[in-house]
Amino acid sequence: MAMTWWQYVERVSSGAAQGDIAQAAGVSGPTVSRWRSGKQGVDPGPAARFARAYGRPVLEAFVAAGFLTPEEAKAKVLINDPQDLTDEELLELLRSRLHGQRSRDGHQSAPMTERHAAEVTAPAGPGVDVADELAHRRRSLKADQIAADEVPSAARRDTSDATEGEDS
Repeated sequence: MAMTWWQYVERVSSGAAQGDIAQAAGVSGPTVSRWRSGKQGVDPGPAARFARAYGRPVLEAFVAAGFLTPEEAKAKVLINDPQDLTDEELLELLRSRLHGQRSRDGHQSAPMTERHAAEVTAPAGPGVDVADELAHRRRSLKADQIAADEVPSAARRDTSDATEGEDS
């Protein structure tokens, strides 16, 4: 028999007080009481907040709440373009790769590309914030691009300056 939302909440929270559960999920105490009695189901937002607060996967909470079947939760989501990722999703991907985390199926995270693998070799050690490192790398890439874009125009200026000097 499938687990109810409340059974999931009790298991994950290790029987925490309803007030603590309410705070973790961002809902009122009476709402948690209605979950317990089965008079009210959970909405996706509070289910996700609850799962995150207790360090559990959001998909797991969505299955427990009945939003998804276990089969739907196992479906792979393909992202073809990194531009489609939100900043938080991109940071999470980088964190997992920087720390060499394994996926749920036990496979080691693979480098994004050989070029990126070379650029992302230094693990984020103690005191290194991945978001700061990502911002620094983006600034560096932009600076490199600006420098590359300016080289031809600077070369043209140097050539034209030399030509102007010959006329004098």
